[in-house]
Amino acid sequence: MADFPLDYLFHHVFLPPKVPHRSDTLNGNGDQALTEFLLDSIDAFRATDDHANDQLWSTVHRSIRTFSQLHGKDKTLSRDSLKQAFRDAADGEIIILHIVRQNSGLVIQKEKIGYVVETFEASPRSADVLAAKRALEWDFPSRAVVIPSQTFEEETFHDALATFLEKASVDEVKQYAATTLKAGSNAYESRDTTFPAIVGQLLVTILE
Repeated sequence: MADFPLDYLFHHVFLPPKVPHRSDTLNGNGDQALTEFLLDSIDAFRATDDHANDQLWSTVHRSIRTFSQLHGKDKTLSRDSLKQAFRDAADGEIIILHIVRQNSGLVIQKEKIGYVVETFEASPRSADVLAAKRALEWDFPSRAVVIPSQTFEEETFHDALATFLEKASVDEVKQYAATTLKAGSNAYESRDTTFPAIVGQLLVTILE
């Protein structure tokens, strides 16, 4: 592994006091290296477990691999890839999605009662971080809904959900972005993380 992914892993896993004062996404290569590191770690832990929990480790590995395959280097999601992931989901498997432009995380897990869909805010607002006297308290998930298997597994449902998520991963809604108008100009300038209303509120309300 090249030096620059190692730097990325150090900054994002160990969270040292001194971090880069600029974006270090490395055009998506950093996140890819982090995911591959996680997959290698899962294999290493599974080997030390004497195969006692092979099914559990396989489910975790498959979920992380699916996450890697669904997220492009530009942080967007593909409708066709999402639909394939929905169709291939096995019992207990978790589909993890990060909708960067909406500052939202989405977790879909296939259970006996149906498909459990959970949403949460991916990054806190600056005001909440600065107001925290000690550790920042954060609730996960922020909202959750159970969708009956018969409904979720319909092709029309797959298509509608995948289309919504693909569009949400591409479009940035200025109404929910923390922005400010530059002096003498109508141009927007981002100042904070986006309020996750599109996924955390609108999508969950539709699913309910």
